[in-house]
Amino acid sequence: MINSMDEKVLRVISVMSVFLTVIVCICLQFFPDMHAKIAMAKEAQQLIASGKISNDVAIENIKSTYDVVEENEDLEAQLKIELPDKAGEKKISAENDCYNHVVYLHFSNGVDDFFSNYKISGSSDHILSLSYYMDGSDGVIVFVMDKIYIPSWKLKNGNLYLDFLEPHKAYDKIVVVDAGHGERAVGACRMDYMEKDINLDILLKLKEYEENTDDKIGFFYTRTSDVNPTLEQRVGLANELNADLFISIHSNTSGSGNYSDLNGTQVLYSEDDDGELTSKKFANICLECVTGETGSNEIGLLEGNKIHIIRNSKVPVALIEVGFMTNKEELMNLVSSDYQEKIAKGIYKAIQKAFEEGY
Repeated sequence: MINSMDEKVLRVISVMSVFLTVIVCICLQFFPDMHAKIAMAKEAQQLIASGKISNDVAIENIKSTYDVVEENEDLEAQLKIELPDKAGEKKISAENDCYNHVVYLHFSNGVDDFFSNYKISGSSDHILSLSYYMDGSDGVIVFVMDKIYIPSWKLKNGNLYLDFLEPHKAYDKIVVVDAGHGERAVGACRMDYMEKDINLDILLKLKEYEENTDDKIGFFYTRTSDVNPTLEQRVGLANELNADLFISIHSNTSGSGNYSDLNGTQVLYSEDDDGELTSKKFANICLECVTGETGSNEIGLLEGNKIHIIRNSKVPVALIEVGFMTNKEELMNLVSSDYQEKIAKGIYKAIQKAFEEGY
């Protein structure tokens, strides 16, 4: 027989069981599947190892580093990440591989087996999986997202408070810059100079130039090294971001491909853009600003719908042919670092002027 004492014990156990069940359900509701996302780390790690996730293409230029906040400041964020001791003493940085929707978060004084020793709590919304690896003495947390987000973070008491923002909530304006060609698609080639290299050199000078400004403009680059994203990836990046402006940098040749006296700058635009702030108007701004900086001849504007990235762009687009590689004098300009800097400055001025006019 069950005595009265046993009955009391059973009642207490039953009540506690119900209470614990409710607590677990509440926790699962607010932290839906964070552990499941961490459990998928092996899949993400395989992608990294295979090269399918790469930070060599479509990199967002994240200017800001973390903010250290006051002790009494209340923080709310999507994720709270415990960091190893002294991890915040050096700069915390992030890279954004936009083609693959992957965010790399770097911090100093990393440790092996991070997930076993430090907690990540919060919401897993929009996070497909997480992984972690050591890069020298730095720790790197890899977030595979469901689309492009901009990481934003603050540091307090050794914890990192991390949010993932919609691009247009993170920046006042968004610009996508494309360096034409790449890898085995060299473009035009004259006197051992390849178009892909000239285009990339100009883009990198623009990147360096804008990094030293305080403008709240988000710059995204289709490539920052000798790789060759597909045309669909290039224009797709601008469309997915709903960019305010899309610029592609190219170098020109004569119709025959032979050396000639033809020289100067030409800009292609979308014929289908019939809004008030059109691709054609933006192309003209680019033409004026680039030639104003370089002193090159204005060849003029050209309808560009035969070009895939122009035809498929849903945002104002300008493809800038910065000069003719089939003109020997202009070719020497195009491979000159000083001249490339002038082109980059002209492109940046065109971006500024376009935004001043309402783009």
